[in-house]
Amino acid sequence: MFWCGPIVDHFGHQLGEFGGRLLLSSLDQRHGQLLFLHPCGDRDFRQLLPWQQAWIRYLNPTDKPVCIRHGAFRARELVVIPQQQRLGCPPTSALLWALRQRSQSLTEQPLSKIILLSRARYSPAVCQRSLRGSIAGEAAFEDWMADRGVRIVHPETLAFEQQLRLLHNSQRIVVMEGSALHALELLGRQPTKQVFVIARRPSWPGMDLPLRSRFPKLIWLDAVDKLFWREPSNPRVKGIAIINWAVVLKALEQCFGLIQQAGDADKLREAGRLQIQQLKAQMALRLHNCGATDRQPGRAGGW
Repeated sequence: MFWCGPIVDHFGHQLGEFGGRLLLSSLDQRHGQLLFLHPCGDRDFRQLLPWQQAWIRYLNPTDKPVCIRHGAFRARELVVIPQQQRLGCPPTSALLWALRQRSQSLTEQPLSKIILLSRARYSPAVCQRSLRGSIAGEAAFEDWMADRGVRIVHPETLAFEQQLRLLHNSQRIVVMEGSALHALELLGRQPTKQVFVIARRPSWPGMDLPLRSRFPKLIWLDAVDKLFWREPSNPRVKGIAIINWAVVLKALEQCFGLIQQAGDADKLREAGRLQIQQLKAQMALRLHNCGATDRQPGRAGGW
């Protein structure tokens, strides 16, 4: 048996931490089952969530049998390949090489059109239930990007395989920081791909390393000025950020040639202000002004 880690419902942790063992175990020339632990009991592969099934299929190119247990199991030999990546850390060279080989199966005609991976539909931040970590005014930003010919993509509306194929073949990607980053971590090194991340929380040193090791031309822009959140949530996870849109639009113009008009940043800022105002009418929000101390790591992974 090959130990591949737990099955978890958190998309980022599953992809960003536990995929390395899976891929290298599948590529190992020894025969054996891929062993996972599930917190809710023994499972058949078909009982997993669709994206979990797709994640395992993609990282198991040799189609080794899958064994999912709650805890008790018996094995003559248990192979434990070292963990290949953790949240907020770069991958090992072995994993990066294996991902590059694996992602070649996704190759189609390169897509030159800019795509925006948006969280505005998954995390609209219009009520308590939809406070999942977002940027105030993101819906208005979607419209601004669409007016300039950018393709708007809501990753949660695509099947897992569709996401990977789109991300692999797109040459210019703007990402609102969130789970979509972890899907990008399933790709191999692409030196010419332009990836532009707009942070939704103050960035800690090293948060860019998992992507920068794959995409050397990465731009990770932290323009976060303030965080609003509702207790007892963690503001870094479920806060709504106020960002400096003037900085963002200028950087996008420099990187992709997206021309801004006078007053565009002010309009986005006003859209964010109205969104916060509407939230305050429904619940008590706390405010934190972000500074240098917020950009010092409190724990691994950027969370």
